[in-house]
Amino acid sequence: MRIFVAALVMLCLLNTIQAQEKLKTDGYGSLSGKVTLTGDLPKVTDFTGKMKDSNDKQCCLAPTAKPIEKVDQTWMVDPKTKAVKNAMVWVMPPKDTYFEINFRYKKRSEIIVIDQPHCQFLPFVSAFNPVYFDGKKLVPTGQQLIFKNSATVAHAVQAIGSLSMGNKGFNRVVASGGQLDCLKDLEEEVQFKPQLLPYNLACN
Repeated sequence: MRIFVAALVMLCLLNTIQAQEKLKTDGYGSLSGKVTLTGDLPKVTDFTGKMKDSNDKQCCLAPTAKPIEKVDQTWMVDPKTKAVKNAMVWVMPPKDTYFEINFRYKKRSEIIVIDQPHCQFLPFVSAFNPVYFDGKKLVPTGQQLIFKNSATVAHAVQAIGSLSMGNKGFNRVVASGGQLDCLKDLEEEVQFKPQLLPYNLACN
């Protein structure tokens, strides 16, 4: 069974890693809002039929599996407000400039955890910030990314990168009850690097 999930967005988005000028600003601000859909609501695809044909159907359709784990989560829209779930927005600086990052985000102690309790990745979308740009180079933040497998069966984590952005991707099996710590368990050549598109994750 193969379920694709747009799971990781690297919030250090650079076209090229080269020296740039710091954008002059009046300080730090915040951005808030809501992403809404115009037009008809998209149809939500039910995966129950495919799951019944899977070798892991007892895990996929376990009584403890949440309803959201049995549908395609690509388009989740509130029927009343038209608010779109799992949307991410970022601001790009003008060409050849960069935003100076707030000191609070240069070292990140929070851990990003993506689990496979049944047959979907949860949460569906995550933001991972392993590096920041200081004007000349990428500097590690120390943020951890852990893929857990709390399911009763073995799962895989296939990260589909972009070769044009220098991301080879990887495909690793995670045993039931196990986990993959991306900083500790992945070779440097397949570590996540910033790219303009989200990483797609799959379990195949």
